[in-house]
Amino acid sequence: YVVGKTADEVNEYELSTPWSPSTATFANLIDITTEDSNPTGIYIRDDGLKFWICGYTNDRIYQYSMSTAWDISTASYDNINLFVGSGNSLGFVQNSPDGIYFKYDGTVLYIIGRSGDFIHQVDLSTPWDVSTASYSGNSTGRLDINPPEANPRDIGINSSGTLLYWVGITTDQLFIYRLSTPWDITSGVEIDRFAYINPTGLYVSPDEDNFYLVNSSDDIVRRYRRPSPLTESEYFIYKVNRNKINLCET
Repeated sequence: YVVGKTADEVNEYELSTPWSPSTATFANLIDITTEDSNPTGIYIRDDGLKFWICGYTNDRIYQYSMSTAWDISTASYDNINLFVGSGNSLGFVQNSPDGIYFKYDGTVLYIIGRSGDFIHQVDLSTPWDVSTASYSGNSTGRLDINPPEANPRDIGINSSGTLLYWVGITTDQLFIYRLSTPWDITSGVEIDRFAYINPTGLYVSPDEDNFYLVNSSDDIVRRYRRPSPLTESEYFIYKVNRNKINLCET
């Protein structure tokens, strides 16, 4: 699934070989211009029945449902959104949100964007319903990421909530932070980074076997793949950064 601000669509591709973008064929799309003409980020729930997009035209996060799981052609807007731009009632401002992520149970939403120096986390009193968001305050609800990066773009968290991945285009880096308290970004500490030109999007598969990056310079999804399972003392980007994983395909 790919979202971008040029076409104002969410595009669905089928992979004849699982996790292999080189085997992709276009399947379906949904036009989201009515909600935001500059969509920048997407998150799809594990059951394939709901997804969210963010964009910087309206500084909102929009919620959609799919009547058939994973089939974007059956998607419809739920008329539910969260305003995070200037003048919102949350207690922080994230103009131009670029990336979003959810805790596995839908009780926490994470937001990153190009105009901010922080990653914010907000609590959802009703799981998966962004309209029920509340912010606990700066001391317990955000992670300062400037320095090292003044133009962050996307975010991902591993399945155990212990590793935070994010990218930025000022330094052209993918950063990895360890979360000493799972799913709490305020406990994040940088442990490594990986050079990549103009990164704007990232995705890590649930088993962390596959890692994907996109940038603003071309229309290519790049896949990285680890050759063998990691030990408990290793983590994915460490293997990439030390050239133990090379580009697998585009």
